[in-house]
Amino acid sequence: YTIAGMETGMYAFLAHPDLCLNHYPAFDAAAERCLRRLCEAAVRTNMPLEYNLLGETRRILENRTTDLGYTRPEFWQIAADYPVKALVSCDAHLVESLDAVPRIGEVKAQLRGMGIEVLDSLPGLE
Repeated sequence: YTIAGMETGMYAFLAHPDLCLNHYPAFDAAAERCLRRLCEAAVRTNMPLEYNLLGETRRILENRTTDLGYTRPEFWQIAADYPVKALVSCDAHLVESLDAVPRIGEVKAQLRGMGIEVLDSLPGLE
């Protein structure tokens, strides 16, 4: 359904592209195939993928030791195999989530170091 939605052309970017891994028992071959299809669709539709800092921020704010399922490094390692575009956000449902803002520059540099093009704004929304 996600890929079908991407193909409609109605969306500016794909939020939480790795959210399908949320509570997924283990990163396996099936997950990798799914994520590769998602990256192929992102390239085909020219749709940027969001690197979402909320999972990391919530782990810190809630003093969690368990992974919330996103943002997953396995996804971005796969994404680096494709000419995808990314944008970084902090998904600020709570004002405390804005604490992630200083990390945005660090994450952008990390993604660029992986060969992923990072956007500072969305095309058509400048």
